[in-house]
Amino acid sequence: MSRIARHIKAYSHVMFFMELDMDDTTISQIRYDNDMLDFRSQVTRILIRWQNNLKTGEQAALGLIVDAMKATSMDSTDMLSEITPLSFFEEARKVAELIDETEVPQRCLVESEVKEVAHLVGKMYVVFFIELDMTNEDIEEAEMNHHRHVLEMKESLFNGWLTREGDGANVVRVLMAFQECRQLNWKTLVDVLKKIPSV
Repeated sequence: MSRIARHIKAYSHVMFFMELDMDDTTISQIRYDNDMLDFRSQVTRILIRWQNNLKTGEQAALGLIVDAMKATSMDSTDMLSEITPLSFFEEARKVAELIDETEVPQRCLVESEVKEVAHLVGKMYVVFFIELDMTNEDIEEAEMNHHRHVLEMKESLFNGWLTREGDGANVVRVLMAFQECRQLNWKTLVDVLKKIPSV
């Protein structure tokens, strides 16, 4: 949902969600409850709430989103292209190009790097951790467990990701998640990841 959210325009997001049969009060309440987040993260959470209330499959939900975008003069072409999964070979090529461009080594993120990387994530942590295949429920649980301690919350999510992914917790995945967020300074992250970490 976060990749769809990137294509929802701020000036017409209310009309877009009303096309999806959400009422203005619910939309405003979710945005208010998430006012510490960036706009894309807020829209992601509204989309997740909408999807959770649907009694239809993923493809049908996507069709409704496309219709709502069309009704509010938003183009869905780029969005549909971007949410189409890459083939194994396309994904491998993308990773290879990123490694070549940044010279970031193929290695796992280690615990000693978590605090510095978590600090760079900023307000876009919802989108960022969803890009790392964590669920919104995982993120909301961490928010409740670390209320008002945002950096600790992000560190906790990172540590949970490291534990769950094991050898799959690769720094290239972290870098790709940063790039998808677009507002995050991924070049600063590259400098951090090029350092030899203390294990």
